[in-house]
Amino acid sequence: MDRLLQATMAMAARAGKSCRSFLADQRGNISLIAGLSLPVLVLAVGGGIDLSRAFGLRQELANVSELSCSQSSREITYLRSQPANARRSNSYFLSTANTVSARRLSASGTSGEIRNSISGSTLTVTGTGSSDNVFAAVMGANTTPVSVTRSCQIADPGAGSPGTLLFMESFETGHSVASNNWGVLQNWNGWMTFNAGIEINGLPELSAGTIRFGNFFAELDSHCFVSGCQSNSTMSRILRLTRGDYEIRYWYISRVRNPNPAFAGAIGCGAGAALEPYRAWQNETNRIDVYAEREGDYTFAASNIVDSCVYADQWVERRIPFRASRDANYRFSWRASGQQDTVGGLIDYIRICRGTCP
Repeated sequence: MDRLLQATMAMAARAGKSCRSFLADQRGNISLIAGLSLPVLVLAVGGGIDLSRAFGLRQELANVSELSCSQSSREITYLRSQPANARRSNSYFLSTANTVSARRLSASGTSGEIRNSISGSTLTVTGTGSSDNVFAAVMGANTTPVSVTRSCQIADPGAGSPGTLLFMESFETGHSVASNNWGVLQNWNGWMTFNAGIEINGLPELSAGTIRFGNFFAELDSHCFVSGCQSNSTMSRILRLTRGDYEIRYWYISRVRNPNPAFAGAIGCGAGAALEPYRAWQNETNRIDVYAEREGDYTFAASNIVDSCVYADQWVERRIPFRASRDANYRFSWRASGQQDTVGGLIDYIRICRGTCP
């Protein structure tokens, strides 16, 4: 029995030694395979990261291009509707698109370039850029080029026809206010102003983190730069209209927003009962009234108010039908009429159209 045990133990020892030797050889093979595979795996994973970064840049350029295309086409549609521009070539309108794109690109903080071209009634916006590579640079690919193209139609105003845009104001051009800044202007861009003036603002944090159209909006409870100034201001414009049906459109949001959950998503615009639940809060500090007055009755009488907004915690578009009872000059005005405290309602993208706005 002792001899059998000794023999068995000796055989076990020899088997263990052989096994350890085999495992040592296998570890060497695994190390060799890992050494050959690791660079490939690193480049594969790293290449995926590089491509992900390039895709992110492309998405940013796509957003800028999309917004630039939409905004520029509308701006150019309005410019083409003006009689003074009837004989202008596309190169004249291209400068507007270039200005809009440059501001959009700067405001987004996206690296790259935006190029615009106009052919007939089509505006084409192309965004290009290069995403720096980290891992692929090992293989000599230092950057990944990205490109995106968007096209938009420029409407033919066809002056005098139904559904015609007669006037538009987006607060984007004609001033030197820088992005993420603000300034107060009087009698600006064809607007007649009363009291402090039009505060053109590019600070998105004042409008729930977004700007509805372009890079700027307007506030009419404006900052006063002189003592004794009335901060609640009015901006007015006169248009010659023929008898018929028209539409006034603009976007509105409250600068001062109520944190009470009951106010979430609330829209206090219109007249009468639509305003009542919100009128008592903060003395209507966000109130904006819109007037449409025929020549001879430029009085800002309450009977000429066609719309009022006292509260909205998100941008809302107001659409107001209006009938010109006779051929005449009509004055359209936006007026801050709540508590005077230099913070109030914000407005953007004003349009006046014959028929329904396109």
